[in-house]
Amino acid sequence: MNIDMRTVILLSFVTQIIFTLFLFQMWRQNRSRFDGMIFWVIDFVFQTSGLALLALRGVIPDWISIFVANMLILSGAIFIYIGLERFVEKAGSQIHNLILFILFTCTLYYYTFIQSDWQLRTLVFSAALFAVTFQTMWLLLRRVEAGLRSLTFWVGLVFAGFSIISGIRILEYFLRRSEITDFFHAGLFNALMIVFYQMLTILLTYTLILMVNNRLLINLSTQEEKFARAFHSAPYAVILSQLSDGKIIEVNDGFTAMSGYTYSEVIGKKTTDLAFWENNEDRIGLVNVLVKNGKVYEFEASFRRKNGELFIGLISADIINIGEGRVILSSILDITQRKQAEKEILEKNRELEIATGTAREMAASAELANRIKSEFLASMSHEIRTPMNTIVNMTRILLKTDLNSEQSNYARMVQESSNILLALINDILDFSKIEAGKLDFESVDFYLNDVISEVVRILGLKADEKGLRLIHEIDDNVFRCLVGDPLRLRQILLNMVSNAIKFTNSGEVKLSIISQHQTETDTLIRFSVSDTGIGIPEEQMDRIFKPFSQADQTTTRKYGGTGLGLSISKKLVEMMGGEVGFESKEGVGSKFWFTVRFPKGSEVRSANSELLSEKQSTIPELCQLPWITILLVEDNIFNQQVALAILKRFGLSADIAENGKQALQILDSRLYDLVLMDIEMPEMGGVEATKILRNSVSKNRKIPIIAMTAHALKGNRELFIEAGMNDCIIKPVDPDILFAALRSQIEKIKANSHDDKAVFDRAAFLKGVGGDESMLKMFLELFPEQFSQEFEKLKNSIAKNDCEEIKFHAHSIKGIAANIYAGKLKEVAFDVEKAAKIGDTDAARLLLEKLKKEADILFEKLTCSINFTM
Repeated sequence: MNIDMRTVILLSFVTQIIFTLFLFQMWRQNRSRFDGMIFWVIDFVFQTSGLALLALRGVIPDWISIFVANMLILSGAIFIYIGLERFVEKAGSQIHNLILFILFTCTLYYYTFIQSDWQLRTLVFSAALFAVTFQTMWLLLRRVEAGLRSLTFWVGLVFAGFSIISGIRILEYFLRRSEITDFFHAGLFNALMIVFYQMLTILLTYTLILMVNNRLLINLSTQEEKFARAFHSAPYAVILSQLSDGKIIEVNDGFTAMSGYTYSEVIGKKTTDLAFWENNEDRIGLVNVLVKNGKVYEFEASFRRKNGELFIGLISADIINIGEGRVILSSILDITQRKQAEKEILEKNRELEIATGTAREMAASAELANRIKSEFLASMSHEIRTPMNTIVNMTRILLKTDLNSEQSNYARMVQESSNILLALINDILDFSKIEAGKLDFESVDFYLNDVISEVVRILGLKADEKGLRLIHEIDDNVFRCLVGDPLRLRQILLNMVSNAIKFTNSGEVKLSIISQHQTETDTLIRFSVSDTGIGIPEEQMDRIFKPFSQADQTTTRKYGGTGLGLSISKKLVEMMGGEVGFESKEGVGSKFWFTVRFPKGSEVRSANSELLSEKQSTIPELCQLPWITILLVEDNIFNQQVALAILKRFGLSADIAENGKQALQILDSRLYDLVLMDIEMPEMGGVEATKILRNSVSKNRKIPIIAMTAHALKGNRELFIEAGMNDCIIKPVDPDILFAALRSQIEKIKANSHDDKAVFDRAAFLKGVGGDESMLKMFLELFPEQFSQEFEKLKNSIAKNDCEEIKFHAHSIKGIAANIYAGKLKEVAFDVEKAAKIGDTDAARLLLEKLKKEADILFEKLTCSINFTM
C-alpha cells in the first residue's frame, strides 16, 4: 500500500511549527530554571527545517532535500536526548552521539554523492534513528528521578514503539528491497514512522510541560513549607504585609505575644489602624528607605502594645514577590530591656566616672600628701644628719686624742647618745620607706658567718657591760654561702639581739641559726634570739610588732626606745618572703624567731677578712700618692673640719670651696684629681655644679666627683649618679665607707695617670727640677713656641724630601719632648727620625700628621698644668 508521503510531511511540518512555538514560549518563561530547554528548542527548529526540506523535494536540489534534511532530523533527535539528560540532571559524555553523527554524515554523504543508493540511505537513516530513540527510551524509563518517573513512563513507551518501527523498517529493507522504489511512495512503515514521530513530539512537549509544572510545584511546596516553618517558629515578631496598602497578610506567634493582639485582630488590618507605631513619621521613613533600597536593617523605633505600653524595637524588612504581588516581610526585635540595660550602664559609667574622678582627686591628694611627707622626711633627714655628721665624727676624732678619764667618759657618753640618735633617725627613715613601698633590697653573694660575726662584734661590748653572756650557735648543716641582702639581715638581727640585751638584766642572750629545709638551689634558715630577761605580759603581746609600741609606757621610760625596731624587723622579714614570731613568759624570758629562704650562692671569702685586707692594702697605696689633689665642696664649717680630719687619717688633704659656684671658679683655674661634693649649698648646689662640669666643653668633664650628702631617701643616690657623680656617701660620713669610695676612685685615677704620664709626666718633671713649680711653669710656657718652630722646619724638610734635614729636625723635637717628659710625642718624633735614616720620606710624611695630633693633646694637658701652678 502506497501512501502520499508528501502530504504526511506537510501535515507534520505544520504540527511541528505549532508545537515549536508553544515550547519556545514555555522556554522563555522558565529558561532561568531549566537548563535543558534550549536543546529542545534547537531540536524542534532542526526537525521543522528538515521536514520543510523533505517536502520541497523535486523543487530544490536532491542533495539538500535528502542529505541536509536527513542530517537535520537526526541532529534534532540527538539534541532531544541531550536536553533530556540536562533536565533530569544525568548529563554524561556525548562521545557516542558524536560518533553516531559523524558516521551517519559520512555514510549519507557516500550514498548520496558518491554511490547514489536511495534504499541504503533509508537503511542508514533508520538505523541511526533506532539508536537515538532507544537510548532516549532508556533515559525516560530508567534514569528519571522518582518524582517524575510516572510522567515520563508513557513517553518512554512511545519512544520504545518508535524504536520498534525503526527496527521493522530495517527488516523491511531486507524483506522487500526489490519492491521499494521511491521514498515518497515507500509504503506504510515510512508513513507510520513520520506519524509516530509527530505523536512523539506532541507527547514529549506535553510531558515536558507537566514535568516543569510538577517540579515548580515541588520546589514551591518545599519553599513554602520551609518559609512557613521559619515564619512561625521565629523567636521574634514577624509580619507579612502588602506593599501597596500596608494591610497585614500574616503574623507569627512572636508578634501576637509582643503586641498583645490576637491573630484575628490584626489580619487584614493596617499597623496604623492598630496605632502600633508611636510616631507615624518613623513608619513613613521606614517605607521610604525600603522602597528606595529594597531592604532595611535594624531600624530603631518606638511601638505601642494593645494595652498602651510602649516598647523599643529594632525592625528589619525586605520586599519580596509572592505570586503577582509585592509584599513586605518585616521582623521586629524587642530591645526595651537592652536599652534599659544600656541606660543603666551609661548611668553606672557616669557614676564610675564621678567615682574615678573622686578617686583620682583623692589619689592626687594622697600623692601630694605622700610627696609632702617624703619632702618633709628628706628635709628633716638632711637637717638632722648634717649636725649629726659633725657630732659623730668629731666625737670619734676626739676620742683618739689624749684625754683624761673624765673627759674620755664624757666623750663616750656623747658618742653613745649620738649613735642612739642616729639609730633613731635611721629607724624612722626605714619605717617611712616601708610605708611608701620604697625600700630597696640587694641581691648579692654573702657569707652568713660574716653577718653573724659582725652582729656579735657590735653588740658584744654592750652585753659585756651588763655582765651578760652573748652566745651564738650555727648548726653544721646550715649552708653558709647565700644570695640576698646581708645589710637587711644584719639590721634584723641587730634589732632582735639589741632588744634582748636591753631587756635582760642577768643571764644570757643566745642567737641560734638552724636549717629547716634545703634544696639544690635554696635553703630555708630559721634564726632565733632567746634571752633570760623580763619577758612580756600576756595582755601586751599583741602590741609587740606594732610601730611606736612597747609592752607599756613604763618600759619606754625605763629602757628607752621608740618601739620601731621590731615593727621594722617584722616588715623586713615579710618583704624578704619569711615569717616572724615570738614566745615569751613574764619574768622568765623571751624567744624571738624568723625564717627567710635564701638562694644558695657560690663560695665567697669572708667579708670581714676581705674588708680587713682592703684596709691593710689600701692605706699604703693612698699614702704613696701625695700628688692626688682633692677639692672639698662643703658650706658647713663643721662638716668641712670633719671631712678634713678623716682625709688626714688617710694621708690626704683637700682645698675647700663653700658652694658649687665657687667650686667651678676654682676648678677653672686649678687642676684637681677628685671632688668631694655636698648637695645642698647656697648660690649653687652640688647637682647643678656637677651638670656644668660634665658639659662637653668643660676641661674638667672627666674629673671624679663623690657626693657627700645628708639626703638618705630612696632614689636620691640614683639622681646624683644620673647627674654625673661617680659615687655617693650618706652623712654622717662613715670613715670606712669614705675610705672605700676614695680607694675606688684613686685606683681609677692611677690607671688613667699612666696614660697621662705617657703624654706629660708632671711628677717626673718636677722631680727633675727639684720640685721648683716656677721652673715648671717657665718650661711649659716656652715649649709650644719651640715645638712650633721645629715642626715648621720639619714639614718643609719633608716637602723637599731632604732626609738629612728631616732626621735633624725630628731629632730636635725628640729632645724637646724628652726635656719635659712628653713620652708619646718623643716616641712619634723618634719614628720620624728612623724613617729619615732609611730614606723613607713617605713614611715620614704620614707620621707628620700623627706628630701634630700628639702635640695638640700635649698642649691641652700643659694648659691645665700651667693653670694648676698659678
